[in-house]
Amino acid sequence: MKRLFLVLLALCLFVVPALAQTEDNPVVTNWDELEEDFIATGYNGKFYTFADLGIQFLVPGGLEPVELSEENLEKGFAGIFLSEDESIMLAVTMRDLECKNLTEVAELAVSGNDKMKFGGYYKINGFDAIMFYNEETDQMTCAIPTTADGYFIQVSLNPMTNEEINKLSGFIFGSIQPFEE
Repeated sequence: MKRLFLVLLALCLFVVPALAQTEDNPVVTNWDELEEDFIATGYNGKFYTFADLGIQFLVPGGLEPVELSEENLEKGFAGIFLSEDESIMLAVTMRDLECKNLTEVAELAVSGNDKMKFGGYYKINGFDAIMFYNEETDQMTCAIPTTADGYFIQVSLNPMTNEEINKLSGFIFGSIQPFEE
């Protein structure tokens, strides 16, 4: 019961407002509106840039980048951040999902898997995005389309039942923003 409560609490920032949202009427989130609240939490973090993907986002203190293996690179990982004990992971990937739009990604994410929950449509700092939660892996993912047909950037965070991650998830996902050199 406690786990369910923590997951629901973590999803409140993004999922609950999204229940009434559609692709044409997404939840709009801007880092400018969240930054002051993040500072007020007392947590720290820094922005990491993924120039090849054209994005940057906040990585909370306590999560450190790890060197990517050839296998990670082949799977589309652009970055992995882990806590010292490796119990918390934040990852960014670029994947060919063979989907034309976010609606198809949402359908793909939940098709045939009752452990996947669609979290709604968003406009995050100008990016169109969707959120979905995997109950089995306790992972929240934000998917953003790219200009390459079928390819989507995915920022994933787990475990969502971790109290600290629970508190920070909205700031992490809400900080995803375009990066231009």
